[in-house]
Amino acid sequence: MSTVNNEWKKSVLEKAGLQYITLTGEEWVLLLAGADSSSPILGEYTFHFIFFLYPFSPFNFKTLLIAPYSEQLDKCLKRMLDGGILIKEIKVVNTMVTEAYKLSLKGNTVYRNLKNKIYKKQVLINNHIVRPVANVLNELESLKKTYNGRELFKLLKLLIAKVKNNDFALELRLQDHEIQYLKRIIRYGGV
Repeated sequence: MSTVNNEWKKSVLEKAGLQYITLTGEEWVLLLAGADSSSPILGEYTFHFIFFLYPFSPFNFKTLLIAPYSEQLDKCLKRMLDGGILIKEIKVVNTMVTEAYKLSLKGNTVYRNLKNKIYKKQVLINNHIVRPVANVLNELESLKKTYNGRELFKLLKLLIAKVKNNDFALELRLQDHEIQYLKRIIRYGGV
């Protein structure tokens, strides 16, 4: 049944004259890695936090003890590292040792080609939402500039603030009873 619904949605988009694309997980990671002039992403957890907070993320998440985690995203990162699209280096940033992920020369070429190919199109996300690619690129760049390089503890504090303020992105990821539980432990747990 869902295949029929998906085909119907695609048919409507085509009849409306909208050129749409769907992106693979690796292409999503590529777009994030290439954002902000391809600046390195500091810490693997940063990929997970950014896509967790992005309301249109194609990845499924679960929350581990101290961070959101997507197995799909984790596998994409591994494939991209193994394929020479991403490079991982160990760096010292603000006296902390961290992993820095950046596009390789090959990765930069693939990023530029992808961006040029899709820029004026619409992206179909999770077979539900259609967004202009230009908007997606701007949103990913904004998230990267905002959260990249932040320490894990500061990102956790940010998530706590988002729970307290009823942030829309969390409502997409967590069920209402989970959000209510988090609010209770934040309120009564001294967080």
